[in-house]
Amino acid sequence: MLDCSLTGRTNPRGGILQREGSRYSITLNIPRQWRGSYTFYASPERIEHPQQGADHRQWWLAVMSRALRPANQSGPWWPLNSRRSVFETATPDAPPQRWVPGVPPHHQSANLEIQKRRLAGKERTLWCRRISPDPHAPVVVVFDGAEFTQMGLFEHLHHLPEPPAAVLAIDAMDTETRTKDLRFGALFRDEVLRLCEEFSSGPVIPMGASYGGLAATYWALSRPDRVREAVALSASFWAEDDSNRRAWELAAESAGPGQRIVLDVGTLEPMLTEAHHEAAPHLQARGIHVVRRSFVGGHDWIVWRDRLIEGLELLQLARAS
Repeated sequence: MLDCSLTGRTNPRGGILQREGSRYSITLNIPRQWRGSYTFYASPERIEHPQQGADHRQWWLAVMSRALRPANQSGPWWPLNSRRSVFETATPDAPPQRWVPGVPPHHQSANLEIQKRRLAGKERTLWCRRISPDPHAPVVVVFDGAEFTQMGLFEHLHHLPEPPAAVLAIDAMDTETRTKDLRFGALFRDEVLRLCEEFSSGPVIPMGASYGGLAATYWALSRPDRVREAVALSASFWAEDDSNRRAWELAAESAGPGQRIVLDVGTLEPMLTEAHHEAAPHLQARGIHVVRRSFVGGHDWIVWRDRLIEGLELLQLARAS
């Protein structure tokens, strides 16, 4: 089975390759400006649709656990985590790639610090680059730090017109921890915000994708005293807390005017596109300046890597104007 944003995760039959002699092939309709990743899944049993009423996300995580990297393929490929590697491709009309064109970087910034910190009860890896000596400059926090760091995050910060005091990328560790931290994890939020005070007294700018996008928005809404700006990519705005409340229902009274949030979602993410359309008016009603964007693609790290830095640039432009 081929997995990419063109096949659809809840339509496994749409990604099944057909055997032709010694080869397998598939035909897809591809948008003219599409960029994305792809990988393959093999299973000794048929991959069927999730059962009615089943959690599609949990079903897909179980399918992903059987991911195999083809042994006879050449790069570029990206090791997103210990279990999964993906290949990258794009149509000729896709926007030029700014972040690490070609192959994954094989070196790290000379001034990149790698620390072990205990946050929300668990020791985890933290990648840090100190950039500006200004003690009042913002601190940028990037969720899913391992993925973005492996794709060259710290190699592509030097061109920012207003460099932050520091950029912190925090490892998600595992699916259970990631969900607990990023799905309205108040303890994780507050401990990271305290950690940022070691680098600057300035505001914190959280940035992330999927649950990371949800967390970035939740931090801005619930802690406007420390978070005035955020970048949310393909944010999981459908998620609810234990009391069935959405992110905008958890906002502090002081959330609103003076805050800026970049919302960015793929045209091949119908569920999340709908959720973004629902979230934006709630944020704007509070007086938050919302920068809305979209890209031709799906729930995909290959797209997010460029959009992450672009989101930070857009915040700086909005601040200047």
